[in-house]
Amino acid sequence: MKKEEQAIPPGSRGPPPPPNLKVLGITPEKHALHSEVLGGLHSQFHSQACQSPLGLDAAGVRAPGSLGPLPLCSPSSLSRTQFLVAAQAATLPCFPSISGPDGGVVLDRVLLQGGQGEQLWAAITGRAKVQRLMAERRQHGWKRALANPENYALGANARWRLRQGTSLKASAELQPRQSGVAGPGQQQGQQQDAGASSSIWGPAGSLVPGSISGVLRASTVRARSQLQHRLGRAELRAGVAYNQRLQHGKGYSTVPLTSSIDLCTPHQQASPVQFRAGLYHVRSTRAIP
Repeated sequence: MKKEEQAIPPGSRGPPPPPNLKVLGITPEKHALHSEVLGGLHSQFHSQACQSPLGLDAAGVRAPGSLGPLPLCSPSSLSRTQFLVAAQAATLPCFPSISGPDGGVVLDRVLLQGGQGEQLWAAITGRAKVQRLMAERRQHGWKRALANPENYALGANARWRLRQGTSLKASAELQPRQSGVAGPGQQQGQQQDAGASSSIWGPAGSLVPGSISGVLRASTVRARSQLQHRLGRAELRAGVAYNQRLQHGKGYSTVPLTSSIDLCTPHQQASPVQFRAGLYHVRSTRAIP
């Protein structure tokens, strides 16, 4: 028995085309568990990656033997930046997080993104330290709070696929701060006074000449890059980082300069045999946990 098709009258519009939906990939739970197991196996090594709300890309490293913070992107396989892009596509203008050194509640947003398919992808992310801004507003008013560069942060990250099995990842972050305020050498995790930067304003309520440029010159800059190359059933990783955050049992510290090279099992390979060997170098004038 054939199903009769209803004729469409001439001049009338046909049925609407199916919506063009792009489904984001989600990591199965078993793969997420595999990643957690690998994290436990590699916890005795240096430069073990972890997720942290302190960075705009939610990426950090932890000291050997320390427990990492709870994951921010699980169970999705998206990075923090890709998650922000997806949230903005769903009409969510900003995404909140909690960062102690930034004063509490912050709002992150991808300001600019671009790329060429899977070969190159880059994005610029901005952060507004909302809770810190509101605290300064109660002391000095909206004008000073909104114009204070210390209430904002800027980050950029990029991924370049050089060839099949070889990729380069790089990121940078700019944290404006007042000249004279403790910088990367201080113990991280302590909230700064929201009114400490009021010296950039003159007695008449106008900006002190050269104060903004002084803040930018004293800003904390963090950067890191990593080259990954697939070698059959192994993966070669080489990286360098400047002013990298290190998570440990007492909070966070800043490591001035690090470099590393590792030969290990690929991250996505579910193999019963896992291995990792490499070199890790730290350049610092103080003891690192």
